[in-house]
Amino acid sequence: MLLVAALIAVTILALRMKKKNEEFKAAKAKEEHEKAVQAAFIANASHDLRTPLNGVTGYTALALKATTLQKKQEYLESITSCNALLTGLVIDILDLPRLDSGKMSLIPETMDPLKAYQDVIMMVAPLADQKNITLLSDESLCPHEAVVSDPRKFQRVILNLATNAIKFTPKGGHVNLQIEKMDPAIAGKNYRIIVKDDGIGMSPELQQNLFVPFHQDERPEAGTTGVGLGLSIVKGMLDLMGGSISVQSQVDKGSTITVNLPLKESQEPLKKRTALPRENALKGRSILVCEDDALNREIAKKILEAAGLQVDLAPDGGEGLRAISSSDPGHYVAILMDLRMPHVDGFGATKLIRSGFHPDAKAIPIIALTGEVYEAETKAAFEAGTNAVLAKPIDPQKLLSVLNEEVAKAANLH
Repeated sequence: MLLVAALIAVTILALRMKKKNEEFKAAKAKEEHEKAVQAAFIANASHDLRTPLNGVTGYTALALKATTLQKKQEYLESITSCNALLTGLVIDILDLPRLDSGKMSLIPETMDPLKAYQDVIMMVAPLADQKNITLLSDESLCPHEAVVSDPRKFQRVILNLATNAIKFTPKGGHVNLQIEKMDPAIAGKNYRIIVKDDGIGMSPELQQNLFVPFHQDERPEAGTTGVGLGLSIVKGMLDLMGGSISVQSQVDKGSTITVNLPLKESQEPLKKRTALPRENALKGRSILVCEDDALNREIAKKILEAAGLQVDLAPDGGEGLRAISSSDPGHYVAILMDLRMPHVDGFGATKLIRSGFHPDAKAIPIIALTGEVYEAETKAAFEAGTNAVLAKPIDPQKLLSVLNEEVAKAANLH
């Protein structure tokens, strides 16, 4: 009896030790896998970020040495292209961990899919022009209507697909971008996005791993940079939005990517587009810039001064609050507010301005600037009282467009 009990005890102990050993091996394998993924991430990101960064550095040096305006212009255009690529890579790299961890969420709003489509066409047209690519679009299939979706992710999906098509289409090629409403809907999805190109196409092996992070086309003719995240980011966002994506492609024949999305009809009407003021309507007006970083302050100042504005600077939210509180009514046409500042940050400063007794407190446009355009950050900024949120690095054209629009809205309130 004692022998049987001893054998049972030994067996149980052996099984426990075996289980612990297996758990240890599994944990070690998982740790090694995570280290390998991290190493691959760093290696890919380091290589691909350096490519456009080297372009910015090199073309800047060439532009400084150029002896003709034409050459300077050519180098500046190249710098702009490298910067756009670098910005896109950084955004993709920052978004991947949030998708993997499930921390990315939707911010549904009433939006116009036609407007989002038109904005993407406007953004990618210069990229197509640089490669002499014919960009085809047809607005007739997309209605101007109010639907509910996350407008930023909706636009990001179209933008990533369009820029990808342009990247992998040789000079002189064609990219066709269209969005259409399907009636009746298919499997609950009533909007379709189609991006078609006659570029280098994809092999069957590449198509099987198309949405795997860091998986890239290794063919020499691909001839482009990237960390292999664009389509994996698209897939992650579509999963959040309840959408689907399919790919048809042949090597050297081109690719067609089709996205189907469920967009519900909104119960709220679309906001009327505010008539923008004349191009020089802001000239001579004053604007307050609250920004703690000296370089960012100087860049914002130069952009705004070039548009004819008088610029006052504040190194933190407290100084900005004092500046607006002591100003005459109507002195400032708007406020640019960095959200991350020492002492009093942009969230706190905006709340204090909105709750203050200054005649402009409620109506003055406050445009938030942030390097972290995440859902929680954006939501908190709007709840604090900002009118718009813009991402850094500052896009001068976007900044002035939003500034004009918000100033026009404020003027119509009076």
